[in-house]
Amino acid sequence: MVSRQLRFSLLALVGAISALAAKRTFPDWTAEHLGLSGVWERTKFVAVGELHHVRPVGVQRPHNLPQMASPTIRQIYWCEGDFEFRELVRGEELARSRIYLWGAIEPGCKLDKEGAVIEGESLTQVWFMREEGAYLRPVVDGGGPFFFTFHVKWEPHTAGLGPEGYFGVLLLSPRATGLSTHEYAQTFIKPAGLGCWILGRSDRIQRIRALAALANRELRDAACAFLDSQFREKCTQ
Repeated sequence: MVSRQLRFSLLALVGAISALAAKRTFPDWTAEHLGLSGVWERTKFVAVGELHHVRPVGVQRPHNLPQMASPTIRQIYWCEGDFEFRELVRGEELARSRIYLWGAIEPGCKLDKEGAVIEGESLTQVWFMREEGAYLRPVVDGGGPFFFTFHVKWEPHTAGLGPEGYFGVLLLSPRATGLSTHEYAQTFIKPAGLGCWILGRSDRIQRIRALAALANRELRDAACAFLDSQFREKCTQ
């Protein structure tokens, strides 16, 4: 008898939770081809932090899908987590909310990110966010990274830089991004382009020259081509 009552109670609880999830309303699902530089340009808040207690919170049929979205998308899987703030990198003030909400196109609460992830290494996550209603949100749910992962501790004071400048410097360091010099050369324009955008002209030219001086032909070619196309500067022999 007790067992039946327990089963009945559990079924009732599951039904109640499902009913609440079905009634919950979510913001419009967003998607654009932005990439790393695009989300930096559009973001409201950039902050160092981590997301904890990630959980699914509902499934929704999309309405008015963005133009770039595949017409085969039939469901949006909404997820949320508790954002642990560490340091503000960009933005005049911190958002009031600490609940981060996003929509994925498949189950599993995947987080779109940039930067390599290597097991066992200390990580720093720099998040690009905006505030919408009672939530922190990604710049876009699809088409741009939610955060960039670095393989160093966040210590801007050691470089004598502010948080934004330190972020730019880390983007121009293959080691900090967790990439080999070969891998960094293959995706050079993503991190280096944004890093140069953030830093002042003299600093960014100096750092690109330093990348060209590393013992990797592919990286030298990529750095020298970037110097020439962006600044009309030539690599030193």
